[in-house]
Order: sequence, then structure tokens, then C-alpha cells
Amino acid sequence: MKIDMTGIGRRIKQARERKGIRQEALAEAAGISQNHLSHIENAKSSPSLEVLGRIMVYLEVQPNEIFCETVGTAVPYLWDEAGKKLGDVGMEDLLRINEVVELAKLLKRRMEDTSE
Repeated sequence: MKIDMTGIGRRIKQARERKGIRQEALAEAAGISQNHLSHIENAKSSPSLEVLGRIMVYLEVQPNEIFCETVGTAVPYLWDEAGKKLGDVGMEDLLRINEVVELAKLLKRRMEDTSE
């Protein structure tokens, strides 16, 4: 799976500009130079996970906002992997797995409702 650094950089820049944050301020918060941030936004270099995390925290964005296209291309891969892992699971176990998934979805909806 290829990571779309151009899209990631573009979405970082869009989030920064949407919040009216200057490159200098974001770079300082992320512990990097303004030049390095510029290279990240223009896909000339890749941030470490630590730097990317600090950028997302400072911009107050969720990972899916930064990785949306990368995550989108991962979905078919993840379905394929899940299918391989579940291929030899019996019916009883599949029913239990289905119950767990339904409970997880319900819990997620409830958490979203309480955060609004």
C-alpha cells in the first residue's frame, strides 16, 4: 500500500490555512524548521510519526482528515486481509464476530452522540 505524501502534505497545509496558522507557528509547535514543514506540505520530505502526531495535535485534526485518501485505498486491502483471516472460521465463531462488530458500532454511535 502506497502512502500518498502529496495528499497528506496538501491536507496539512489546508488545515493550517483554514485555522489561520502560519507555517512558523506550526513548525515551532511540531519541533521542526519552517523549511522542513514547507517540504512536508509540498511532499518533498516525509515527517516522522512523532512530528506528524504533533502537527495533528496542534491543528486539532483527526488522523482520517490527514490520511483520508490513503485510508480510502486501504479499504479493499483490509477487506481482503479480513477475508483471508476469516476463511477457515466456523459458523458459530462468525456469528460471535458479527455480534462483536454490531456492539462496536453501537458503542461508537453512543460515544458520538454523547460528544455532541
